[in-house]
Amino acid sequence: EFTRLDEGAKTAAGLGLGLSIVDRIAKVLDHPVHLYSEAGRGTDFRVRIPLESFSKATLKVSPKKPAPAASVLDDLEVLCIDNEPKILDGLEQLLSGWGCRITSVGSIRELEAMLAGSDGPPDTIIADYHLDDGNGIEAIEMVRARWGVDFAAVLATADRTLDVRVAAEAQSITIMNKPLRPAALRAFLNQIAVARKLATV
Repeated sequence: EFTRLDEGAKTAAGLGLGLSIVDRIAKVLDHPVHLYSEAGRGTDFRVRIPLESFSKATLKVSPKKPAPAASVLDDLEVLCIDNEPKILDGLEQLLSGWGCRITSVGSIRELEAMLAGSDGPPDTIIADYHLDDGNGIEAIEMVRARWGVDFAAVLATADRTLDVRVAAEAQSITIMNKPLRPAALRAFLNQIAVARKLATV
């Protein structure tokens, strides 16, 4: 995973994409990452993307629309926590389009009520950092404590301060800066879904 030491965070601007995110995206797209390195010169990372070719005959054919392929994310249970209704709506549309099942709450109070009446745990959590009655790290820890499981979780935040990053990393929470990048989020969820399927085999 991409991490930065305190000194690097103070002296260099930006957060960097991180090779772990690049690797996840490349795996989702089924395009391998190639590495070329030369001492004293530097390192080059490349992703090869094949070009699709179409013949005229292919373009003239109008086959029946194929049924959508099963997604590894089908039925993945995702708990979304955000105090902005429009952001929750956007997450629901995005994740449901990938086949996920979503439960949404807008505050710590709503989360407490949901946990009290919940029949089962989620597979993962996406939480905003700034909530009206607390923060996303507290919310994630509440869910983990309720089920006694250290769920993989994303802290979505526009706060790029070192304190927030350190607090999240201390609880093994992945940080994704707002606005969320769908490809990075999907790669994260894909890893969870694959691990879930392997655990049930």
